[in-house]
Amino acid sequence: MRQRAADLTSQAWIAAGVGVSALMTGAATAVNPLLAFTALAAAVVGVLAVANVTALPAFLAFTMFVESVAPAGALRVGRLAALLALIVVLMHLLTRGRAGLRANGLLFAIGAYGIWTAGSLVWAEDTGLVVETSVRYVVVLAYMLAFALLIRTKQQLVVVFGTLAIGALVFGVISFAGYASAADNYSQLVRAKGLQGDYNFFALYEVVALPPALVLAARARSAGRVLLFYGVVAAIVLSVVASLSRSGLLALTSVVIATLVLPWAYFFRRASQKVAYSFALLASAAVVALAGAAPFIERAATIFHEQGEVGRRGSGRIDVWRAAWRAFRENPLVGIGAGNFRGRTFDRLLQTPGVTSTAGYRSKGKYVHSMYLGNLTELGVVGFSLFMLMVGLTFSSLVNSVRRARNRGDPELARFAAALAVGMIGIGVSGFFLSIELAKPLWIVIGLALALDVMTRRLPGTRISAV
Repeated sequence: MRQRAADLTSQAWIAAGVGVSALMTGAATAVNPLLAFTALAAAVVGVLAVANVTALPAFLAFTMFVESVAPAGALRVGRLAALLALIVVLMHLLTRGRAGLRANGLLFAIGAYGIWTAGSLVWAEDTGLVVETSVRYVVVLAYMLAFALLIRTKQQLVVVFGTLAIGALVFGVISFAGYASAADNYSQLVRAKGLQGDYNFFALYEVVALPPALVLAARARSAGRVLLFYGVVAAIVLSVVASLSRSGLLALTSVVIATLVLPWAYFFRRASQKVAYSFALLASAAVVALAGAAPFIERAATIFHEQGEVGRRGSGRIDVWRAAWRAFRENPLVGIGAGNFRGRTFDRLLQTPGVTSTAGYRSKGKYVHSMYLGNLTELGVVGFSLFMLMVGLTFSSLVNSVRRARNRGDPELARFAAALAVGMIGIGVSGFFLSIELAKPLWIVIGLALALDVMTRRLPGTRISAV
């Protein structure tokens, strides 16, 4: 009876959504036909998502690869998707409740981090940047909640993992093709970024898709599907090369090492599949060598270099880190305010000893280029501690889900959790070089960690599996 009432409520919301969408589309048509088309497309996706909320996480996973696209001219796909996710999550909470999601330390850390971020409005010099950062927090929070509340079955995990794998394959192949065609002309510095908008973020998103591709290969029943997902692995390696991202290279290396060092049963059905995976890595390396690895190798060799031109000293990261550390020492407890490092980047670099005075990047507002140092600088020791608690509890939750699923005889669910834990390793490594504390991959993994905690706790019995 309760389920029927919830279904009737959902249908009422759908009907209301159709009516409101029609009115908005009609009004937008008189102003801007492109805006009207965008509103209509968003309405269609929204109604479909409400009608079948389990499809929303896969849609959100796909938006990672195209989040820089702005069809309405103002809002990017990522923010439009976050608005949709927030509406669906609120409706789901009203009609179906928390779906087994229990209060825990991780949820506390997530909430406390958001409150501290918004609270820095009190002491920040530029309150506008605090508001902007708080909006970004709400965006990724909506993504996180969608995965935490709507993922409850293995099939839903398969769909999300498949979306990540196919997205990485399509954009990876296209990106490497463009890189290979221009590899001989290093002066152009052709770099792949897909439709994501940033070379380094594009590389990170590709790397995060590698462990899910391995899990899908392990559960595939046909040789063709196994080859397809190992082809995804090869495409990911090639796309990281095409991005010329040094942080992407380090993240990829850490993930590959983790998948090779861990016992084969975590990512492969048989030991022979691990051999096939190794050959896929070697084959992709050979393609890189044939297509032209010189630009990538030359950039990779400059990750920590301080001498020479800007492009060869970590894109100015060393100088930015010095300025950020100096700002942290001025406000160690509470920081300078969320997002506020970008507000006075030029002045902070000018006041920092040892910084190159003629560097072109100094004239722009820049991120700290480290999610760890960035949190320390902008949110102080308190904000940094809350962030690290959130990251640590996420990883711990995934490890506990692996053990719980293994002990209760579900090796497949253990593989899903292990893949996300390895993905967290890649994100953690990238975080040393990128300001990704509010990037979607991290928060999607957090959401999936919460979902897997619910799923593994619902497993019956206590049986020991082979994984």
